Amino acid sequence: MAGLCPAWWGPARGACGGPGIAGGAAWHHFAVTDRRPHPDSREPPPPSVAKPLPSVAQIDALLALGARMDPEQPYADRPPIGPWPDYAEPVAAFFREAGRPWWSDHGYRPEVEGARLRDPEALAAASLAELRSMLTYCVRSERFGDGAWGSLVQHGQVHAWLARLAELRAGIAPRDADPSP
Repeated sequence: MAGLCPAWWGPARGACGGPGIAGGAAWHHFAVTDRRPHPDSREPPPPSVAKPLPSVAQIDALLALGARMDPEQPYADRPPIGPWPDYAEPVAAFFREAGRPWWSDHGYRPEVEGARLRDPEALAAASLAELRSMLTYCVRSERFGDGAWGSLVQHGQVHAWLARLAELRAGIAPRDADPSP
């Protein structure tokens, strides 16, 4: 089938008998011009404000789980099961809840959120949407480095984040609270 070579075979290759990208076949035009930007590109991510913020009940649930965590002992008091960290149940429960869809921001930028989480002034001024982005950074950090959750808990970053969330929650009047769970 002339002209239907996959676009990644490159221009003017025509390895499948077609003219390649340079030939201007309709399939090539679609594959090349209508693709999404590469994740490493410098284009800004989609705004996270388009997604509804967590409800008051969801905020309260996360705050309750966070209050159970011991910053001195994020790891379980038992022999490890494998080469990866074994977290204490309050830490594991907190991060399970933090990984729920309403706390996830798929447009977060790890380098920005990590720096914001380490900066006390930025954390003190963070909005709920910004806190959600920082929490996404915390949740996903374990995927890229075993023991990241324990480090975030031990170094006080999660508890500082929880303190800011509690401040924002205190500012929500009961009449503003939504009834959704």
